[in-house]
Amino acid sequence: MENFLAAQAEAERFLRVLPGLLLGAATAMLAMLAARALIRAVVISCLGQEEGKLICGLLEMLVVVLAITQFYQQPGVLLTLLGWCAGLAGTLLVRYCKLL
Repeated sequence: MENFLAAQAEAERFLRVLPGLLLGAATAMLAMLAARALIRAVVISCLGQEEGKLICGLLEMLVVVLAITQFYQQPGVLLTLLGWCAGLAGTLLVRYCKLL
């Protein structure tokens, strides 16, 4: 009976935290999409299409790392930003290092 009550308490705690996790993830995603659009608009207009894409990717990674250091205590934001950074790193590696 103790195990059931402990599991039930853990599930209730998770369900109380879940809306905050989802809200943090959605907020981080929207903020990164806005930052990406702004970075791309400014950098590509200054440097051109080819060089601008590489610089944009590197600047996006810098923004993600800075956001991670600022919001590391919020799990929804942290997981979203880590996923964004991993996807961006994979894209940069494939596009510019020709590893695959």
